Amino acid sequence: MSKKVVTWVFGFLLINLLLFFINAFNKDIIELVHKGMSTYVTIPTLIYEENSGVIERFFRFAGLLIIYIVFLLGIVLSITSLLRKEGQPTSTYEDIEEHLVEALLSVENGEVEHVINAKVISYLTAMETEIRRIFNLKRKKLDVIWYLPKENDDGDYELFYLKPAKDINSLGALIDRTLEEEGIRFKDKSTKDRYDLDDCRFNQFITVRNYGKVRFGVALGIYEDNILNDFNEQEFIKFTTNMLLLGYNKEFVEAIRKAH
Repeated sequence: MSKKVVTWVFGFLLINLLLFFINAFNKDIIELVHKGMSTYVTIPTLIYEENSGVIERFFRFAGLLIIYIVFLLGIVLSITSLLRKEGQPTSTYEDIEEHLVEALLSVENGEVEHVINAKVISYLTAMETEIRRIFNLKRKKLDVIWYLPKENDDGDYELFYLKPAKDINSLGALIDRTLEEEGIRFKDKSTKDRYDLDDCRFNQFITVRNYGKVRFGVALGIYEDNILNDFNEQEFIKFTTNMLLLGYNKEFVEAIRKAH
C-alpha cells in the first residue's frame, strides 16, 4: 500500500475519531450513517450494535469505514489504470513490422491505389504511436512530420503529416536548417530561444533522415520542456534506423506521396 493510501486511511480515522468526540451533539447522524453502512456488511464485529459502548462503536465504525475506503480506492485505481492504458500507445515492434510488410507487399503486387494508401497510412500511424511511446507524449503534445523528395526529384522536398501540425512553419524552417548541415540527426532542446524562428510554438525538436539527398525523413515538434534525454534519443535513433532505408525504395516513397 502506498504512502498516500495510508495517509488517506489515517486521515479518515482521525475524522472518524473527531466525529465521536462530538457524538453528544450529532448522535443521531452518526448512528444513521453507521446503520446505513452496516446494511451491506455482514461482519458481526463491525455492524452497528445498539447496546455497545462509545469506544466499541468507534472501533466498529472505524473498521467498517476502512473496508469502504479500501473498496472505493480499488474502484478508483481500477478506473484510473484503465484510463491510463487507453491513453498510452499500444503498438509493438512486431505490429509495426507487420504493417510495413503489408504495405511493401501491397506496393510490390500493384494493388489498387486506395488499398495501398490504407496500408501505408496504417504503417505510418503505427510508427507515430511508437514514437509517442518512446517520448511518453500524448498526441496533443507532439507534431510528427514526414518529409520526402518532390515528385520531380529536383533536390527539394515536401512535407507529409497524418495530423495537422500546430506550427508547420517553424517545423519546415528547422528542417531547412538541418538540410544545410552535415549529418542525418539533429535536435534542439530550446527552440523557443532561437533568434531565427518567429513565434515558435513547440519547445523541442528532433529529426532524422537518410544520408545524402533527402529521400525519407521524420521530424518531431515537442510541446513540452525537458523531454529529450540520452535514453529516449538513443531509442528513437535505433527505432528509426531501418525506417530511413525505405527512402531508397522509390515505389514505396511514391506510395507515401500519393497517400496524402
